[in-house]
Amino acid sequence: MKIINLLPRHKQQELRYEDLFHSVFRACGVAVLILLAVLIAQIGEKFYLNYSAQNFVTETESIRKATNKSENTQLKETIKLSNAQMTDYKTLTDTVPNWAHVLADFASQVPPGVTINGFSASMETKKIMITGQSPTREAVIQMYTNINGDTANFKDIDYPLENVAKPTDVTFHYSFTVKDEALK
Repeated sequence: MKIINLLPRHKQQELRYEDLFHSVFRACGVAVLILLAVLIAQIGEKFYLNYSAQNFVTETESIRKATNKSENTQLKETIKLSNAQMTDYKTLTDTVPNWAHVLADFASQVPPGVTINGFSASMETKKIMITGQSPTREAVIQMYTNINGDTANFKDIDYPLENVAKPTDVTFHYSFTVKDEALK
């Protein structure tokens, strides 16, 4: 069904403008109400934050008054002592060679089945002496080859002939020197 408006054209236009005016007026009213609600919320938030800040300042002051100067002095002395100990430890670790790296590299050179019974190292000469047992002569030779082949860490390995005299149940001993670069 079709609706026909029999009002004159200028009256129809006037009614449309009136409808538009009322719609804009309502939209402005809603916008003003929303603006007022946001403004009230911000004012409330400001009062809350001021109250929280005042409580924070009050708590801080009460904590500051509660702490005693002697407690602060004791705490500072404890911190100074801890810092001095950490500095001493760092100085000590910087001056002592890093043998852990050498031990890890040496352990990777030992073939399966070979048992190391004795391991001694001299910090002055950087010489390592090992003793051990191997089920076969080939494992002893393999261990010599591995250590001798690790030129980045070790040098001057001795090769006593008694290490390979027996074909099985071999008791062996080696001595070799650790390179200076390996201890850094």
